[in-house]
Amino acid sequence: MNTYELTVITRPEDDQYKAGLEIIKAEIDKEKGKIVKQDDWGVKDLAYEIKKQQKGHYTFYNVTLEPESLAKLDERLRIKTELLKYLFVKA
Repeated sequence: MNTYELTVITRPEDDQYKAGLEIIKAEIDKEKGKIVKQDDWGVKDLAYEIKKQQKGHYTFYNVTLEPESLAKLDERLRIKTELLKYLFVKA
């Protein structure tokens, strides 16, 4: 298993933010990954408009996953409307 850092920007509304957290947890669990650490960075102004949003709620994760699972997870997260942007980086 490899360790990855995942930064997620969700829509700033509370219900959308909570739905985004649940989606991330569920999708990582599907791939038999583990969330080692979760850090809430709060709502911040975006540098540029994303999906007609000026603000986003940032959340940072440390995640352990199999390398093969990363591509599958990326495909499924791409279509989630609650998530504005996300980025995986190998730690």
